[in-house]
Amino acid sequence: MPVNITRRQLVRRKLFFPAGLLSLAFLPALCMWYLNNRNVFDDFRVIEIVWWSEDMYKYSLYKPPYKIHPSRTFVDINLTGNDDEDKIKLDFAQLEIRELMSTQDTLNGVHFHFNPHASIKLLYEL
Repeated sequence: MPVNITRRQLVRRKLFFPAGLLSLAFLPALCMWYLNNRNVFDDFRVIEIVWWSEDMYKYSLYKPPYKIHPSRTFVDINLTGNDDEDKIKLDFAQLEIRELMSTQDTLNGVHFHFNPHASIKLLYEL
């Protein structure tokens, strides 16, 4: 029994979907590689710093719903560059800071003022 096969049945159709399958397989990997090279996935962290003052809300439309604490009082310590005087002032400042830490005082503080003649080693001694 001979089988009659026509010419149309012998011609194979070209397969067009392997290119589409390859692109679906490699496109996400290439996209991840590209985004990784552009540092899109890096975490950037920020600490917001605001200089506080009482008249901060004077010119602002925003009025805080809470009461602003009274102004803080600071002990001013002027470091002049004279080693003997500065050593005494640093010891006094250390006592003040320890007292503030032990009483957990949040309304008082210590300001350090460096004169132009003060040496950099004073900063390291703090």
